[in-house]
Amino acid sequence: MLYLYGTADQLEIARCTARNIALFAGRRWGKNFGVRNRAMYRCTRQGHKHCFASPIYAQCVKEYNFFISNPGCRRFIKKSEKQPFPRIVWKSGAELHFRSLERPDSLRGDEYDEIDVDEIQNVGQDTVQFVLRPCLASRMGTFLIMGQFRGKNWYYEDYYLKGLTDTTGRYKSFRFPSSTGIVFQSVEG
Repeated sequence: MLYLYGTADQLEIARCTARNIALFAGRRWGKNFGVRNRAMYRCTRQGHKHCFASPIYAQCVKEYNFFISNPGCRRFIKKSEKQPFPRIVWKSGAELHFRSLERPDSLRGDEYDEIDVDEIQNVGQDTVQFVLRPCLASRMGTFLIMGQFRGKNWYYEDYYLKGLTDTTGRYKSFRFPSSTGIVFQSVEG
C-alpha cells in the first residue's frame, strides 16, 4: 500500500480531483515534492499514463533520478529506462514519462492521463495549447501546471484565475509563499 506524506497543503494537491490544476509557490516551498506524491499515487492505478514535463532535459533527469533512487518508490517499480527518454514502468502497469519541452513536437501523438508541467513560466502558450493539451484529449486527462508568477500573463488568466472562481470542479488553483513550505518551518528539539 502506498502512503502519501507531506504538509497538509501538499497532500491537498496530491488528492485534488480537478482536471486543471495551477500550483504557484515560492522557491523551496515543496511544489515538486507534492507533485511527486501525486504522481506516485496515480501510478498505483493499472494502465495509468503520467507525464512529468519541464522546459529542460536536466530537470526531467533530476525528477527521474529521485524516483529510481528513492527506497519508498523502488519497491513499486517494475523497470526503468533512460532511452529514448526517461521512463518508469510500475508494477501496476502504469507508466511515468519524463519529457523535456526543449523540442515539444516530440510529444505530438502521445496520450496521457495526466501531464504535470514544471516551471510553467518558461513554457510557451503554443506548446501548451497545440502540443500538451491534445495529449490529454482522448483520455480526458488532468493538466497540472506549477511554477512562479511572472506577472499577469496567459497562464495566470487561463489557469490561475479560473481556478479561483470555478464552481464546476474542473479548475483548482493553489498559491503559497515560500515561508509556508516545510523547509522554512522551525523545528523544536
